[in-house]
Amino acid sequence: MKRLEKLGLVARQAELAFNAACEAHYCDARYGYYKADERGDAIPEGLHEKFNEYLAACRAYYLERDGKNGFLGSKDQTDQGW
Repeated sequence: MKRLEKLGLVARQAELAFNAACEAHYCDARYGYYKADERGDAIPEGLHEKFNEYLAACRAYYLERDGKNGFLGSKDQTDQGW
């Protein structure tokens, strides 16, 4: 398995773990977490950590896939006809 595939799998597993942790507290899973965080409500213990693990896994995947400039930064945007 290639490194990118492994990182994608890790990111997907982190997403599922975060969503499952949120389902225990919110009927709309991670969207309940997002709404509660936006409102400044108290977040159940451990959910911020799961969210941070999910973000870190996604960032690692996208960094490997797109490079340090990111997807939009990886191409010359001056010749896009905008």
